[in-house]
Amino acid sequence: MARGDRDPDRDAVDPAVAGAPPAPAESVEEATARHVASLRRVGLLGALAPAHVRRLAEGAREVRFAAGEPVIRQGDAGASMFVVLDGAVEVSAAGPGAPATGLARLGAGEYFGEMSLLTGAPRSATVVPAVESRLLEVGKEAVREVLDGHPELLASLSAALEHRLAERARAIAAGGPAPEPPPPDVLRSIRDVFAS
Repeated sequence: MARGDRDPDRDAVDPAVAGAPPAPAESVEEATARHVASLRRVGLLGALAPAHVRRLAEGAREVRFAAGEPVIRQGDAGASMFVVLDGAVEVSAAGPGAPATGLARLGAGEYFGEMSLLTGAPRSATVVPAVESRLLEVGKEAVREVLDGHPELLASLSAALEHRLAERARAIAAGGPAPEPPPPDVLRSIRDVFAS
């Protein structure tokens, strides 16, 4: 570089150091709108009216997990479901006396944990982020708030969950370990979980 020429890398100034205002933080309303959009893509929640989805979004929280940090473990109790906002997670399960087998890789917009949330069954798989991931966690209390005011939604959620279980059984039959047996009566299981 000739004398007197400017080095753009050396002369670059961080806007935060130069006194520029930081990027505005996301408002609660903006975060809720993002959460609503994410939850609307969850097929299991398709029977819910927009007001119900919004109530779930208001009760949800964003959580971050590092790559390799387990989100849920097979056999544990669980009272929440998760939607992948960004990143990717690996789903695996072990059969009796067999090592864990990879079942799926889930990316943005996909979800897991709904069976434990809705029926109280133990977690049927272990889910670990493949990369740092941001998830939306919907807990039992948020779902209870919606169902308390609208018990007619139980049948819709039950039908959607039974459909999801059938899809999962087909996927597992294609090469994974035997699934945990589903509750004999999904609707009754959901009623029991949210009656307590």
